Amino acid sequence: MKISEFVKKIEKTYPLNYCEEYDNSGLNIGCSNDSITNILVCLDIDINAIEYAINKKCNLIVSHHPLTFNSYKNILDDINSLRIKEVILNNINCYSLHTNFDSLFSSGMANAYIKKLNISNKIKKINILKKNNDNKSGVGFVIEFKKKISINNIYNLFIKKLDIKIDKTQIFSKNSYLLVNKVAVCPGSGRGLNNILLNNNIEVFLSSELSHNDILDLIDNNVSYINLTHYGSEKVFIEYIYKFIKTKYKLNVYKYYNEIM
Repeated sequence: MKISEFVKKIEKTYPLNYCEEYDNSGLNIGCSNDSITNILVCLDIDINAIEYAINKKCNLIVSHHPLTFNSYKNILDDINSLRIKEVILNNINCYSLHTNFDSLFSSGMANAYIKKLNISNKIKKINILKKNNDNKSGVGFVIEFKKKISINNIYNLFIKKLDIKIDKTQIFSKNSYLLVNKVAVCPGSGRGLNNILLNNNIEVFLSSELSHNDILDLIDNNVSYINLTHYGSEKVFIEYIYKFIKTKYKLNVYKYYNEIM
């Protein structure tokens, strides 16, 4: 399969028009006529991921976060320039599925979470937290459980099923033994959603990168906050897209996880 064919196929499922304005999803570096050898799926295109791709003879990296969000006038000796030079010198194409994957409810991050958590039989309903006008995409999602569950058990469920390093996570709660049934999840950064959480009567918010004041405001409004870390809350992307590409396109795919994060 050529790069151009891969791009055409995957953008039927994850159209770029679902990306946020600031995003740079799609083919960041590539030669459309290249034939795909092997593919590496990862969250970030860091130096170790690039080295792993080289070792596995991958000429396509599919990442969640784009190789770069910015335009470059000069490629010099800074770390971002080094990454760009490494993939170009090793003939590696770079494609990202970022906010288009995050926002699509039925085929993106929310679906990846439900499959990974394996809790379909325990859920009363699941909805988009901040809906776009099309009502099938948006930011974050809300899970309503059939039966109330303690905040501690919610924490343990997500940490265990998502395989997140526990020493990097935190619970902020007045009472972590409290029984709740309505939680919101925003993988990646959850900044700017406080008012929406309060308007939707959310009892627990699972995300990352909230400011000190954002957390204080949630706690004073009786909303508990669980910090899953940015990497931990989004690493489910790797397994989900790995299986998607392997099953749908019958290509040879590898996975890379950053063990430090």
